[in-house]
Amino acid sequence: MWFSRQAKGNAHSVAIAATGDALHAVGVILDGERPRLAWHVRHEGTSLADGLRLLSRDKRVNAGTRVVGLLHRTAYRLVSTEAPDLPREEWRDAVRWRLKDTVDFPVDEAVVDVLEVPQDSSARTARASIAFLAPSQAPRDMALVADDSGLSWSAIEVPETALRNLSTLAETPGKAHALMVFGQDHALLVITFNGELLMTRTIEVAASALIDSEESRGGALGRAGLEVLRTLDTYERTNSNAALSGLSVVLPSGTEGMLEVLADLVYVPVKAYELGDKLDMGSAVDANGQPLTTLTSLEELSVLGAALRPLASASGRQQIDLRDPEMQQGAVTWAARRSPGCGSRA
Repeated sequence: MWFSRQAKGNAHSVAIAATGDALHAVGVILDGERPRLAWHVRHEGTSLADGLRLLSRDKRVNAGTRVVGLLHRTAYRLVSTEAPDLPREEWRDAVRWRLKDTVDFPVDEAVVDVLEVPQDSSARTARASIAFLAPSQAPRDMALVADDSGLSWSAIEVPETALRNLSTLAETPGKAHALMVFGQDHALLVITFNGELLMTRTIEVAASALIDSEESRGGALGRAGLEVLRTLDTYERTNSNAALSGLSVVLPSGTEGMLEVLADLVYVPVKAYELGDKLDMGSAVDANGQPLTTLTSLEELSVLGAALRPLASASGRQQIDLRDPEMQQGAVTWAARRSPGCGSRA
């Protein structure tokens, strides 16, 4: 396991994401030998603002809670690019202008962050990186909503970096690992090595396609398998120094038998991702206080992975943060910006 033990003073971590039709949130306890999933809630048809109020009402979050937010897939762009030949602190600005013609929004006020792809994974001489660009409006809106609820985000990240934290838990030392999870609208595949993100792919196959008719399931899994193969081929061409140990898959409940079908479609070992082997699930509860044995959707696992961010950070893994720079500096509160006559919150 690539995560070191977390200090008890920062034991409780919460992550929240509004996916359009629902709000997901998880709470994780980080002061044991293994991360412990405490609770998961899903509020159907709930906005981020209403969801934060519900979480505050139920005493799941308060002003002192470490809260990570997740951007929706439509609110940012991910671009693989060559790492700038500049000092690390200058990468954001360099990438911003290099990629200005590859995104469909102005980059001058966009929030930008960059992850370096580990050089020891690749036989390439050029350094590679993964850039994340988001129009500033979405992070600002999230900040305003949190401020209205008396909360603030400790970081804002994306599903790819969140799933990285779960893939890391399944890594074999010295080898890369792939994780694929199906969600409401699409599936997401991430490949990690030594706890760092190497490659991602969005696969336009929804979980619902796997629980439909047998014909639909076969076709959907075939399309997903083809996309996985293309990704693995690309990976092996560009990251030949870090062999893949295999692919872990999280399938929707009731479709676990499809794992063998997928295993026949790809050439690396395929197995189910067993969440209970990676985290302590013993006392986890759902929104109704009932025992929670597993999480299976992309939406659920993304917030869980985001809640593990403090452990990844403590282990020295690269992190992204797509909060507006003013939010990170803490120079001006959002309440003050909206009401010039107000003093800043203590």
